[in-house]
Amino acid sequence: MALPITPAPGIDVLVLAGDIDRHAAAIDHYADYLVPVVYVHGNPECYEAEFGPLVSELRQRAGCASVRFLEKEECVIWSVRFVGGCLWTDYHAYPLRFKETVEHARMPMLDHRKTGRNPNNFFQPEDAIAEHQAALTFWRSEFGGHFWGRLLW
Repeated sequence: MALPITPAPGIDVLVLAGDIDRHAAAIDHYADYLVPVVYVHGNPECYEAEFGPLVSELRQRAGCASVRFLEKEECVIWSVRFVGGCLWTDYHAYPLRFKETVEHARMPMLDHRKTGRNPNNFFQPEDAIAEHQAALTFWRSEFGGHFWGRLLW
Protein backbone atom coordinates (compact mmCIF):
# COMPACT_ATOMS: atom_id res chain seq x y z
CA MET A 1 0.00 0.00 0.00
CA ALA A 2 1.40 3.38 -1.02
CA LEU A 3 0.47 5.72 1.81
CA PRO A 4 0.93 9.39 0.97
CA ILE A 5 4.51 10.55 1.24
CA THR A 6 5.34 13.71 3.15
CA PRO A 7 5.88 16.55 0.68
CA ALA A 8 9.37 18.01 0.52
CA PRO A 9 9.68 21.69 1.45
CA GLY A 10 8.89 23.91 -1.52
CA ILE A 11 7.25 21.17 -3.59
CA ASP A 12 4.83 22.48 -6.24
CA VAL A 13 3.60 19.23 -7.80
CA LEU A 14 3.91 15.54 -6.96
CA VAL A 15 4.36 13.15 -9.91
CA LEU A 16 3.39 9.52 -9.35
CA ALA A 17 4.86 7.56 -12.23
CA GLY A 18 3.32 4.11 -12.05
CA ASP A 19 3.59 1.01 -9.90
CA ILE A 20 2.11 2.86 -6.92
CA ASP A 21 -0.70 0.63 -5.63
CA ARG A 22 -3.40 -1.78 -6.77
CA HIS A 23 -6.13 -0.56 -9.09
CA ALA A 24 -7.30 2.97 -8.13
CA ALA A 25 -5.94 2.96 -4.57
CA ALA A 26 -3.25 5.56 -5.36
CA ILE A 27 -5.94 8.08 -6.24
CA ASP A 28 -7.63 7.46 -2.89
CA HIS A 29 -4.34 7.90 -1.03
CA TYR A 30 -3.54 11.20 -2.74
CA ALA A 31 -7.05 12.62 -3.26
CA ASP A 32 -6.58 15.43 -0.73
CA TYR A 33 -2.84 15.93 -1.08
CA LEU A 34 -1.37 19.33 -0.22
CA VAL A 35 -0.20 20.03 -3.78
CA PRO A 36 -1.52 18.92 -7.19
CA VAL A 37 -0.74 15.29 -8.04
CA VAL A 38 -0.03 14.05 -11.57
CA TYR A 39 -0.54 10.30 -11.81
CA VAL A 40 0.32 7.83 -14.58
CA HIS A 41 -0.55 4.21 -13.85
CA GLY A 42 1.91 1.39 -14.34
CA ASN A 43 1.25 -2.18 -15.45
CA PRO A 44 0.89 -3.58 -11.88
CA GLU A 45 -2.07 -1.30 -11.17
CA CYS A 46 -3.91 -3.37 -13.78
CA TYR A 47 -3.21 -6.76 -12.22
CA GLU A 48 -6.39 -8.65 -11.31
CA ALA A 49 -8.48 -6.06 -13.17
CA GLU A 50 -9.77 -5.49 -16.68
CA PHE A 51 -7.63 -2.89 -18.42
CA GLY A 52 -10.33 -0.77 -20.14
CA PRO A 53 -12.74 -0.54 -17.20
CA LEU A 54 -9.85 0.16 -14.82
CA VAL A 55 -8.63 3.09 -16.92
CA SER A 56 -12.20 4.44 -16.94
CA GLU A 57 -12.40 4.07 -13.17
CA LEU A 58 -9.04 5.79 -12.66
CA ARG A 59 -10.16 8.69 -14.85
CA GLN A 60 -13.53 8.99 -13.08
CA ARG A 61 -12.09 8.81 -9.55
CA ALA A 62 -9.33 11.29 -10.35
CA GLY A 63 -11.99 13.71 -11.59
CA CYS A 64 -13.35 13.86 -8.03
CA ALA A 65 -9.94 14.43 -6.44
CA SER A 66 -6.95 16.75 -6.71
CA VAL A 67 -5.21 14.07 -8.80
CA ARG A 68 -4.68 14.54 -12.53
CA PHE A 69 -4.71 11.06 -14.06
CA LEU A 70 -2.94 10.89 -17.42
CA GLU A 71 -3.44 8.03 -19.85
CA LYS A 72 -2.44 9.35 -23.25
CA GLU A 73 -3.42 12.79 -21.97
CA GLU A 74 -1.90 16.04 -20.86
CA CYS A 75 -2.50 18.68 -18.22
CA VAL A 76 -0.94 22.08 -17.50
CA ILE A 77 -0.11 23.15 -13.97
CA TRP A 78 1.49 26.57 -13.47
CA SER A 79 2.71 26.81 -17.07
CA VAL A 80 4.27 23.34 -16.97
CA ARG A 81 2.83 20.84 -19.40
CA PHE A 82 2.67 17.23 -18.18
CA VAL A 83 2.21 14.57 -20.87
CA GLY A 84 1.72 11.01 -19.71
CA GLY A 85 0.49 7.51 -20.29
CA CYS A 86 1.48 3.97 -19.44
CA LEU A 87 4.13 2.72 -21.82
CA TRP A 88 3.64 -1.03 -22.03
CA THR A 89 6.42 -3.43 -23.03
CA ASP A 90 8.05 -2.63 -26.37
CA TYR A 91 8.31 -6.05 -27.96
CA HIS A 92 9.75 -4.40 -31.06
CA ALA A 93 12.91 -3.51 -29.11
CA TYR A 94 14.42 -6.78 -30.34
CA PRO A 95 13.22 -6.97 -33.96
CA LEU A 96 15.34 -9.98 -34.89
CA ARG A 97 13.70 -12.01 -32.11
CA PHE A 98 10.26 -10.36 -32.11
CA LYS A 99 8.14 -13.48 -32.60
CA GLU A 100 10.16 -15.49 -30.09
CA THR A 101 10.00 -12.66 -27.53
CA VAL A 102 6.23 -12.30 -27.85
CA GLU A 103 5.61 -16.03 -27.49
CA HIS A 104 8.01 -16.33 -24.57
CA ALA A 105 6.23 -13.50 -22.71
CA ARG A 106 2.71 -14.74 -23.36
CA MET A 107 2.35 -16.93 -20.24
CA PRO A 108 5.15 -16.27 -17.75
CA MET A 109 4.99 -12.46 -17.79
CA LEU A 110 2.70 -11.09 -15.07
CA ASP A 111 1.28 -8.42 -17.38
CA HIS A 112 -0.27 -11.22 -19.45
CA ARG A 113 -1.35 -13.51 -16.61
CA LYS A 114 -2.84 -10.96 -14.21
CA THR A 115 -4.32 -8.25 -16.42
CA GLY A 116 -7.69 -8.79 -18.07
CA ARG A 117 -8.64 -7.49 -21.49
CA ASN A 118 -12.28 -8.51 -20.98
CA PRO A 119 -14.03 -11.02 -18.69
CA ASN A 120 -12.98 -13.96 -20.88
CA ASN A 121 -9.46 -13.04 -21.98
CA PHE A 122 -6.18 -11.87 -20.54
CA PHE A 123 -4.22 -8.87 -21.79
CA GLN A 124 -2.00 -10.44 -24.45
CA PRO A 125 1.34 -9.27 -25.90
CA GLU A 126 -0.59 -8.03 -28.94
CA ASP A 127 -2.64 -5.79 -26.59
CA ALA A 128 0.55 -4.45 -25.01
CA ILE A 129 1.98 -3.77 -28.47
CA ALA A 130 -1.19 -1.90 -29.50
CA GLU A 131 -1.21 0.18 -26.28
CA HIS A 132 2.52 0.91 -26.64
CA GLN A 133 2.04 2.08 -30.24
CA ALA A 134 -1.00 4.20 -29.26
CA ALA A 135 1.04 5.91 -26.53
CA LEU A 136 3.91 6.61 -28.95
CA THR A 137 1.47 8.00 -31.53
CA PHE A 138 -0.10 10.24 -28.89
CA TRP A 139 3.28 11.53 -27.68
CA ARG A 140 4.51 12.22 -31.19
CA SER A 141 1.38 14.24 -31.93
CA GLU A 142 1.68 16.16 -28.65
CA PHE A 143 5.35 17.00 -29.11
CA GLY A 144 4.78 18.20 -32.67
CA GLY A 145 2.74 21.21 -31.57
CA HIS A 146 3.88 24.43 -29.97
CA PHE A 147 3.60 25.07 -26.27
CA TRP A 148 4.96 28.15 -24.58
CA GLY A 149 6.11 26.76 -21.28
CA ARG A 150 7.98 23.85 -19.78
CA LEU A 151 7.28 20.26 -20.73
CA LEU A 152 7.53 17.21 -18.49
CA TRP A 153 6.94 13.73 -19.88
